[in-house]
Amino acid sequence: MALAKELAALKLVSYLDLDEEDILKLTTLGNGANSKDTIDTIKKSLVLWNKSYRELMAKCNLLGRGEEKVKEKSTKLKARVQELQTTVEVKESEYLMSHKASKKANFFLADWVIENYHLGQVLEVVELMMKKKLSWS
Repeated sequence: MALAKELAALKLVSYLDLDEEDILKLTTLGNGANSKDTIDTIKKSLVLWNKSYRELMAKCNLLGRGEEKVKEKSTKLKARVQELQTTVEVKESEYLMSHKASKKANFFLADWVIENYHLGQVLEVVELMMKKKLSWS
């Protein structure tokens, strides 16, 4: 009978969909409605329920803290990605500016050569440069 009472106490704690009749049957198992055993069964089930509730709340708190850490890390990573994107944009801009500047310098150099040398001299220099490029590759 003691095992049946323990089982009744566990059912009272575990089964959430019990109605009043089922609760009354489980608490008065093997005794009268107002006996000391009935009160003991209810006390045991209440103690078990409180213990389960505390354990569940502890797990919820742990999960909540873990979720906060994940959100913080996500925010930090998003900021880092934004920072890296900005850095890439700056580097691309610098590269394009320097590339434009070198093209302009080459055009200015070509204009200066054309103004200061005869066409034959320019062609000789170009031919020498082309030979050097071909020998490098």
